[in-house]
Amino acid sequence: MSGDNAGALADYDEAIRLDPGNVMAYTARGGVYLTEGDFERAVADYNEVIRINPSLPFGFYNRGNAYARLGDYDSAIADFDAAMQMDPTFIMPRMARGSALAAKGDLDAAIANYGAVIELEPNSPRAYSNRALVFCHQARLRPRHRRTTARPSGWSPTDPLVYYTRGLAYYAKGDIAAPSPTMTM
Repeated sequence: MSGDNAGALADYDEAIRLDPGNVMAYTARGGVYLTEGDFERAVADYNEVIRINPSLPFGFYNRGNAYARLGDYDSAIADFDAAMQMDPTFIMPRMARGSALAAKGDLDAAIANYGAVIELEPNSPRAYSNRALVFCHQARLRPRHRRTTARPSGWSPTDPLVYYTRGLAYYAKGDIAAPSPTMTM
């Protein structure tokens, strides 16, 4: 990440010193810690966000991301669940929950999770892509899963992720001579 992390941290520290209840300063400082790989300090800052205002879903979402980076997937999933319960329309914790489930090795739950995201956001290429990646990892591509690589409504023909994931799906199926480069399946 570009920028002056040391300067940002100094300013966030000062903002917290002046106003120890400043949720945004803790959130921003936690974000800097995340980008620097200091996940324990990020968790500590997000703990403060949640202590100060436990009704903010982004505090749980951010702490869940820090826990996931630490490899504590159970805590991450619990935080993502808390954020989703507070705001059922908040898609980011749903996506992150799928990644944590997959990293934990619960591939069926990850696939179901991404399916739920797709129901809420049918135009999300990332949800289709992530679900397809889990299918590929699991080597469970069957004809009933073909829509995983099919074109979601609202897909962007300039989004390389759509083509990359479809290529992975074809490769996992053993179809290295993929048909048309268009998304007409």
